[in-house]
Amino acid sequence: MSKAQLAAMPDRERTLLILVAHASNEINVLEKLILMTSAGTPPEKFVDHVEAAQTLIVLRLLIGKLNETWRLFSTRFQSVAGLPQTYLPRLTSKAQDDLAWLRRYFGRENRISGIRNQFAFHTPDDDVIEAAFQDLGETEPWTFYLSDLSGNTFYYAAEMVITRAIAQSAGPASDDILASELAAVFDDTIAVSRKIKDLFSELIALICEQHLASGEPIEGVQLEVPRLPYVPFFLDEDSLKGK
Repeated sequence: MSKAQLAAMPDRERTLLILVAHASNEINVLEKLILMTSAGTPPEKFVDHVEAAQTLIVLRLLIGKLNETWRLFSTRFQSVAGLPQTYLPRLTSKAQDDLAWLRRYFGRENRISGIRNQFAFHTPDDDVIEAAFQDLGETEPWTFYLSDLSGNTFYYAAEMVITRAIAQSAGPASDDILASELAAVFDDTIAVSRKIKDLFSELIALICEQHLASGEPIEGVQLEVPRLPYVPFFLDEDSLKGK
């Protein structure tokens, strides 16, 4: 496509195309980071703890982005006269099902919006932190891992309390139920992420077909790609300095 083709599009559709594509890119990168940060098998238990917490940090960023992306779709696409009528009927049955699922999910109280509002893009209230702190036992790893290199310092105890607070947000429960709630948070996040990406890929294609089709063949590119890499938390000094 050319800039001239994009410039010829109606302003609101060009803006929507750019924002939807941008959101898809961010979701894709964050989802891959979750996979990469959880790909290792650390020999030390404390490293396993730290890297699990690292994965949950990225997960919270993805949760916040997913909530904002659904708000983008709801306010900048579904509410604009003419756009839903032009594009939604042309979605495949799979995309229609994904859209219906997402509307049901975000149309009620849900984990994604709850975590976004309290933990992902906001700082939790004092009473939430205090309740999580009091709920954790003395034998938990109340540990700060300190290093001469600030990039290798990790305040694990703080993440342990935040993780407990997220699990508690579904209500007071036993350790087994709290672990189940965290697993449900992860499952919800991946399900919402993939349904939004699939829906947006079709929407992007439809907007491009509507305005940018030129009859020119699409160029294919052969690319050697690596297997899923592992992103550890602890790195050597040169790596942390960008060498």
